[in-house]
Amino acid sequence: MSLKSFTCCLATALLCTLGLLAQTLQPHTLAYAPGKSITLSLPAKLDIHVAASGLRRVRFLAQAPWMAFWPGFAIFIAVLSFNLLGDGLRDAGDARS
Repeated sequence: MSLKSFTCCLATALLCTLGLLAQTLQPHTLAYAPGKSITLSLPAKLDIHVAASGLRRVRFLAQAPWMAFWPGFAIFIAVLSFNLLGDGLRDAGDARS
């Protein structure tokens, strides 16, 4: 990465950060159980209820945990196979053996 592109990326990140800091923050209250809630300071334009509705959709994992187990197991097998393949290629290309 050249110095010019690094400076451009740094300036963009700085401007985005300043833009986020310039937004006015308002308290949003999110109730997660009867009588229990949490208050977050979030930008005024953010609709916390849209984000909370997404959390309700994840509750199916408590009722059907196998829905997360099999995809997780497939990812585990894929990562393990790439790791073993890399070890085999490293051992095959090692000149000291």
